[in-house]
Amino acid sequence: MKRKKTDRAKQLIFLAAVVGLILYSGNQALLRLNQALRPHVEKIAFSEVRNAATRVIRQAVGELDLDPQQLIHISRDSSGAITEIQYDTGQLNALMSESLAAAQASLNAAEQGEEDPHTRMVYYDKGIIYSMPLGMLTGSALLAGVGPEMELRMRAVNSLTGQIEARSSAYGLNSTLLQIDMTLSVEMLVISPLLLDSLQVDVRIPLVVQIIQGQIPSLMTGVISG
Repeated sequence: MKRKKTDRAKQLIFLAAVVGLILYSGNQALLRLNQALRPHVEKIAFSEVRNAATRVIRQAVGELDLDPQQLIHISRDSSGAITEIQYDTGQLNALMSESLAAAQASLNAAEQGEEDPHTRMVYYDKGIIYSMPLGMLTGSALLAGVGPEMELRMRAVNSLTGQIEARSSAYGLNSTLLQIDMTLSVEMLVISPLLLDSLQVDVRIPLVVQIIQGQIPSLMTGVISG
């Protein structure tokens, strides 16, 4: 009787060792598979999330009522020569505030697969911005459509920040190129079965691109952050 109990204990120990070995081997195989596929997933996922976030932000800002002529004021003397060019910081600050709020609301809607509050579009059904068969990661044309679908989602890690930069540069013999750009930045979380990582997305939006004829004696340039 005692011998039977000993044999049974040995069998249980052997079975536990086999199960443990199988689990360990499976875990190692999954780790190696993940290491092999991660670069491909990361490349595709980062590209898709950057494109998706950029699209949503640009659309949101594009829906705002923006008049570029209100952002700069040009003063001339009696002969028509330019005496001064100033940027309207009040208008720029208001535009920055509106753009940040609009872009944040649109991103939140896109992440949840809900209707955008500005464009009235649903960008991504159920918040899935991209879906692809796992076979696509092999790089083989024969296996590209094989395997379960891998869904890709995105989340904003924090609130958007913005910066408006005004600059000028010589253009031609007697002209100046004025440029005002707004850059909205946000850290996005890339979510997929094989990847969970963050990505910094910077979206540059030109507000004013204008060529001023004649010599410019005074010009305000700088950066506004918000």
